[in-house]
Order: sequence, then structure tokens, then C-alpha cells
Amino acid sequence: KRYYFYLIICLKSAKLRQSICQNLEWVGIKISNKLNLENKSKISKKSSNIEVFNILAEPETFMLKQLSERL
Repeated sequence: KRYYFYLIICLKSAKLRQSICQNLEWVGIKISNKLNLENKSKISKKSSNIEVFNILAEPETFMLKQLSERL
């Protein structure tokens, strides 16, 4: 049985996203270097246990939107 979790990263730097995800490989995160460099919204590989998304927005704006939806 396979479980999926979602990791959303609000970072503009592909290098920083790659560095963070490499440090999380032990939990099953695998990202595509090509998709990451192209700033695609989904950057995880098909073989990744955790789907990784790159949200192209300001982190503060994204967090405020999420908070307002929960209120």
C-alpha cells in the first residue's frame, strides 16, 4: 500500500528547492531536476512517495489565503 503526502514549497529559487528536497529524500521525496528548473507547479517524480508542488506566489500571500479559507 502506498501513502501520499503533499509538500508545497513557495520558493522562487530552484537551487534552494532542490537543496531542501535533497535533505528530505529519507522520507521518500524525489524531485525532477528538469521540472524544478523549469519552475513547473508539480516538481516531484512519479516514483516519489510524496508529491511536491511549487506554488509560484509570495509565501505570505499563500499563507494568508490558506488562513482566510479556514476561518
